[in-house]
Amino acid sequence: MHNTAKTETHKQLTNPAACILVTFDIRHRINRTFLFFSLLAPVVCDAGPLEYVCTIKQELSVTNDGNLKSYENPIEVGNTFGIDRRTGKIIGRPLSNSTAREVKIITQGDSSRNFEVLSASSPTGKATTDLVIVHEWQKDHEKAFIGLSSGTVYSGTCK
Repeated sequence: MHNTAKTETHKQLTNPAACILVTFDIRHRINRTFLFFSLLAPVVCDAGPLEYVCTIKQELSVTNDGNLKSYENPIEVGNTFGIDRRTGKIIGRPLSNSTAREVKIITQGDSSRNFEVLSASSPTGKATTDLVIVHEWQKDHEKAFIGLSSGTVYSGTCK
């Protein structure tokens, strides 16, 4: 019985119509696989990250004499936030600009320039302007950043 099944399968494959179907099926699978990897190519070949994930390491305020000083009990140190490099949108405290009236990427950043995003908003009727600068030019995987929001200076690293 086992030999009969082998013979029937062999007969099916030697049938010209069956060969065409098998050939079509293999080509169809190859085309689908090629299409799948072709769609991935733009994502894999992109030159740089599409977002930053940043961690705040220092929180400073300006004194009356113009110097910067650390807060005694900083509440934002250790917090993380994300920056979408295509739109400039920042999600996460304290530099979130999700309700900003205007978000502008000043420079996109590359091997010789910073990535800079400026946000203007007036959530309470009082205008505020926030600025975040990421040292995109740094060769390290982690890049330093500095941010300014409502008179407070934040610094840390982004990946």
